[in-house]
Formats: sequence, structure tokens, C-alpha cells
Amino acid sequence: MNFNKTNILILILTCTLLSVAEGNGDLTVSGATITSDLAISGLDCSGGTLTTDSLGVVSCSDPGCSLSACFETGFAILTCGNSSLTLNCVNAGITWTPRSAAELNPWVSVTYGGGLFVAVARNGTNQVMTSPDGITWTPRSAAEVNVWWSVTYGDGLFVAVAQFGTNRVMTSPDGVTWTAHLATEANTWSAVTYGGGLFVAVAPDGLNRVMTSPDGIAWTPRSTGGTIGGAAVTYGGGRFVVVAEGGAVMTSP
Repeated sequence: MNFNKTNILILILTCTLLSVAEGNGDLTVSGATITSDLAISGLDCSGGTLTTDSLGVVSCSDPGCSLSACFETGFAILTCGNSSLTLNCVNAGITWTPRSAAELNPWVSVTYGGGLFVAVARNGTNQVMTSPDGITWTPRSAAEVNVWWSVTYGDGLFVAVAQFGTNRVMTSPDGVTWTAHLATEANTWSAVTYGGGLFVAVAPDGLNRVMTSPDGIAWTPRSTGGTIGGAAVTYGGGRFVVVAEGGAVMTSP
């Protein structure tokens, strides 16, 4: 950890309620991990609050006290008034560390919600695994032994879809206990997402290649207006977007 030597005294005087001390484990700063094992204690400065969520992501509520993103050169800056403190960090997404999966399955999709990472596999003994931190994983039983292909999270519920199997939808409120549900058609459902209060799943084949659900349990078939099938779907800016092989793109609304 490097200090701006000319400003240490000012930092102590102007932000008397803020302290930085050695702690256990890493904090993350705007999606980056501080490598020097710093724990921010006191957490209150200039009437605002520095807080950390369940994953350790730090945010600041006071415009007079701010925490920068992690720069590519490997540092982040904590600023309070006219003073600053430099923290060593590693930019998330640049440096990667291999982790052990719960089982040696062909894992094909992962999502995050409710403080939990959930991944699904297209085959294997336990086709679901969960983790609170993305590092340590626990195997979980799927609702059925299907070819599970995509998983998402929305409105307090994990929803997965399968390309093959009897019931090609399964849901779970906690990622541990899963319940099977019928899809609208026996399509090879390849992707599912959530947005705007709606779950949307897509398939590259079938009569109706889109299905929607407000709760992940009861599904309604939707026509794509042709033979376009979906390979992937996402939601953003109030719009669902589907892409498919052959250069196809669909949007809704």
C-alpha cells in the first residue's frame, strides 16, 4: 500500500472517522480485488458511508469521499476531500485463476443471483453446482437428468432450460432444491434470460421458438413470425435481443 506522503496529515485531519487497517481477506474496489488485504474500518467519512456488499464490492455514498475503479496499472485511489490514498489492486477480468468444479461435467452455463453462483451441465451425476464466491463449489442434483443448457436468475428464482428431456424447465429459489416444469414445446431450448418482469427462453427449432413466463413455472409459446430460431437471448434497455446462426437477429419489443 502506498501513501501520498504530502497528504497523510490532511487525510487524518479531514477524514477522522475513516481508517484503513490490515484485515483478513480481500476487498474489491469497483469490481477489482485489492491485493494488499486491506479492510476499511470506521466506514464513515464526511457524513457519508463506505459500504461493502456480500461480495466485498465497495461503494461510497458521500460525494466528498470517493473510490476509483482499479486502473490497468494496478492501483485504485481512495479520495477524501483534498487528500488521497493509493491501494494496490488487480483488475477483475484481466487476471484469471483456475478453480476446481464440483464435478468433471461439461458445464455450459452459469449465472449469479441472491448471493449465489449457479452453473448447469449438459450431463453428469450432479448437473448443478453452486458457490457463494465462485471459488468453492458444491454439487447439486438437477430436477431431472436432462441436457440442461442455460440458467438465469430473476425475481428471486433460478430458472434453467434443457435441450432434451421430459420436462425441459426447472426452477429453484435457492439453487439447491430444483423442481421440474413442462416447456411449451419439446424444442431444444438453448438459452434463457430474465428482464422486465419476464423470463424468456429461445430455441433454434420447433413451431414456436420463443416461450415466456412471468414466474418461470407457467410458460406461453410465442411465434417468431417465421423460421428464425434463437441460439442466445439477453435483456437490456427495456428490450429482449435474440441472435442465431445464419446471421439472424430478433428484438422485442
